[in-house]
Amino acid sequence: MRLRYTHLHVVIALAWLGFAVWLGIGTSLLGHEQAALERQRAADLATRTDLAYQNDRLRAAIDWATSAPVLGQAIRKLGLPLQAPHTVARAE
Repeated sequence: MRLRYTHLHVVIALAWLGFAVWLGIGTSLLGHEQAALERQRAADLATRTDLAYQNDRLRAAIDWATSAPVLGQAIRKLGLPLQAPHTVARAE
């Protein structure tokens, strides 16, 4: 009879130990997944920041290139005939 209770206690102890190991591994995997997601979020933030910076630089370059003084200088440099505002150039 004593041997049966010993076996029962061993089985219960092993079941608790198995549950604890399973819970520990599960928690570890979730922590690893959370750390990986955090690294990905940081990389995404860096990419978004870089793209926003590039977008701002390109917009500034386009705004500068299409400003009146720069366009006027380009027209004079190319020797294009300037027309008065609200007039249409005549085809010759």
